[in-house]
Amino acid sequence: MEVVEGGTILSNKDYYELEYIYFMIEVLKPFIEFKRVSSRGCSVRSGQGTDQIRIYLKISGENIDKKQFIHFIQITFPEKIKEEINNVEYSISRKNLYNAEKKNFKAFLEMDRNDFKNEYVLQSDKNDSTIATKFLNSNYVEIDKYRTYYGIPNNDHVEGCSTLPEAEKIINFKNELTYFNKLLTFNFHKHKQIEDVLKFINSLDYVI
Repeated sequence: MEVVEGGTILSNKDYYELEYIYFMIEVLKPFIEFKRVSSRGCSVRSGQGTDQIRIYLKISGENIDKKQFIHFIQITFPEKIKEEINNVEYSISRKNLYNAEKKNFKAFLEMDRNDFKNEYVLQSDKNDSTIATKFLNSNYVEIDKYRTYYGIPNNDHVEGCSTLPEAEKIINFKNELTYFNKLLTFNFHKHKQIEDVLKFINSLDYVI
């Protein structure tokens, strides 16, 4: 699941109903497809003969009924949002750990080994001595690998270094976390009642 453009609707209490419908269609695109079909099951345009809105699961192409969609929007979809929240939180924790390790490794490169050992290993109450010991026990080949991993050039360029500043990555993660938390709350308030979901389904007739 990705951050959908128009996500400002999540923070805005004043919006047209059509804005909400279009937004939800985009948010649900990875999982759900809405189609207008004829009574024979063929895709048609609005107003051409007897037609209706049908709902399909993207992963299987299976046509689901209103009852199944209600189950999806009230149970399955919130679970998927929570999965995204957990993934982003994990990415933030990994990035924070990465930054801490990088800081220690840069100190390792700049300091005398004995000074580094005293500052980062023996003074374990101040730093993570396990990480620091890993650097002390590394050979030249491993040190070059660490340079690449932490994006610290040896000479002019290190292959594989990221061009996106670490601070910007953290900001992006935090923005995603804010978005998914708001989406979870938004989905709850808009679809917590079965009649709310049925209203959304009926409203699709005006945009599809």
